Amino acid sequence: MMSKKYKVIIFDWDGTIVNSTGLIVNAIKEAALIKGITLRDKKKLFSVIGLGLDQAFYKLFNNLSKQEIIELQGLYKKLYLNNINDVSLFDGIEFGIKDLHRRGYNLAIATGKSRRSLDIELKKSGLHSLFGLTKTVDECFSKPHPQMVNEILNFYIAEKNEALIIGDSIYDLEMAINANIDSFGVTFGSDNREELVKYKPKGIADNPYEVFEWILRNE
Repeated sequence: MMSKKYKVIIFDWDGTIVNSTGLIVNAIKEAALIKGITLRDKKKLFSVIGLGLDQAFYKLFNNLSKQEIIELQGLYKKLYLNNINDVSLFDGIEFGIKDLHRRGYNLAIATGKSRRSLDIELKKSGLHSLFGLTKTVDECFSKPHPQMVNEILNFYIAEKNEALIIGDSIYDLEMAINANIDSFGVTFGSDNREELVKYKPKGIADNPYEVFEWILRNE
C-alpha cells in the first residue's frame, strides 16, 4: 500500500467535489444587490472562488468600508446557507473517493469555506467518514498560503513528494507550489484550462472520472 506514488491526496471542496460555484456567485451578487451594488463582471466573481471570505470580499469590494464589507459578508452567509441544499456532488465523485479510500489512500480536504458550511455539506454528502482531516479558512490562513497543506502533511506524517492536491482554482495550484507538492487541476469548477496550466499541474481533467483514472494510472 505504501508503494503508491502519493500517500496523501488533498481535495479542494467547492468546484472540485461539489457543484457549488454557481451558488457562491449568485449569493455574492444577491448580497451586493441588497446593498445597492451591481456586479456585472462575472469573471471577476468567479476569480475569488477558493479564497477565504475575507480575502474574497476585500478583493471584490475594496472601495467599501470595513463595516460595509462585514455587513455584506453576513448577508452572503445567510443567502448561501438558505440554499445549501442545492449543493450536490459532481457525477463520479462519490464512487471515486470511496474507491481511493478502499485502496488505502489518506484523504484530506483543504478549503477556503467556513467550518460551519463545510461540516453541513460534508454530512449531507455522506463522505465525511472518508476524510481523515479537513482544514478550513477558520483554522488556517487562506489559500494560496501553504498552512493547510503543511498541517495535513504533519497529521499524516508524509513527505512533500508523497502528496497531491486536486483543485479547480488557481489558488489551489498556487498553494501547492507554495507548499512544494504536486497538483492536479480540474476544469469543471471556477477556472479554465488556460488559467490552470500556468501553474504547471501534473495534469488537468474535464470531469471527475478523468481525475480518478489519472490517479490510478500513476500509482
